[in-house]
Amino acid sequence: MADVLGLNAISDDRLREVQRPWIESNFDDAVTRYLQGNLIEGWEPIEQVVSRLVDSLVDHSGDGPIGVVTHGTAMACLVGANALTNRALFWSDLTMPDAWALSGEGITRLYHLKT
Repeated sequence: MADVLGLNAISDDRLREVQRPWIESNFDDAVTRYLQGNLIEGWEPIEQVVSRLVDSLVDHSGDGPIGVVTHGTAMACLVGANALTNRALFWSDLTMPDAWALSGEGITRLYHLKT
């Protein structure tokens, strides 16, 4: 995908999903509560998720355009960090896979799996 889009591909553990315990049931409810800012025991704080994702992006920003592959909950934390995007609504609208472009001007959906 990176070659087709003309992007650099990197591997960076900071782009991992939100650290949390395994959830057997009510996963959507738990993620929604988390993204609304509720503290859930065992879940990585949203600020920590945003910090590591931003650190990764900044560290690789000099490499030219980059493609980032991450997980939905982590992505919702990142795009909601500017307070212009509702994290929970963003997450609930994701399909797997989805592709987004982030820039200083905002976020744009590039690909949406139609169900």
